[in-house]
Amino acid sequence: MESRGILIAAIAALLCCLAVAETEVDSFTCEVMNGSYYYDLSALQDMTDSVYSDLGTRSEFYFAVCRDTFSAQCGGNPACVVDQHSGVTVLGELANHSWSTEYTAASAGITLVYEHGDSCDEYNKHSTSLIFHCDSSTDFYVTDISDHYCGVIVSIRSRHACPVEE
Repeated sequence: MESRGILIAAIAALLCCLAVAETEVDSFTCEVMNGSYYYDLSALQDMTDSVYSDLGTRSEFYFAVCRDTFSAQCGGNPACVVDQHSGVTVLGELANHSWSTEYTAASAGITLVYEHGDSCDEYNKHSTSLIFHCDSSTDFYVTDISDHYCGVIVSIRSRHACPVEE
């Protein structure tokens, strides 16, 4: 499993200006209708939390799909970083999420963005983008984790990101 280290000091606000597609969302079942395409990621809600460690910074990145993490460390939020030196940083809230198709090819996936995490500077708050790419050969496979100023971007391949045309 490929993953880049999580450096809390460099988490990025790249996601503040996402072009959010016109979507209808049922946040409890994690179903999204985008134009004529229907996405159902609800099967991923039952997975255990994803946890990635960076031994260099002694931090751990936790995230869950369409729900808050089970980790008490995240304090009832869907994504956080726990750093041995600076403590817990919330990287977005489930109540403040959006959907986008900006980072995927047409009808080839969907992005879930958790917004309004802890402040990272005077004007911006942390966020997490989960970019789901359609891959019918796997249930859930993280291909990359990258950190940017005020945000974390996670690329995931999943058969659940393959849309059904309605």
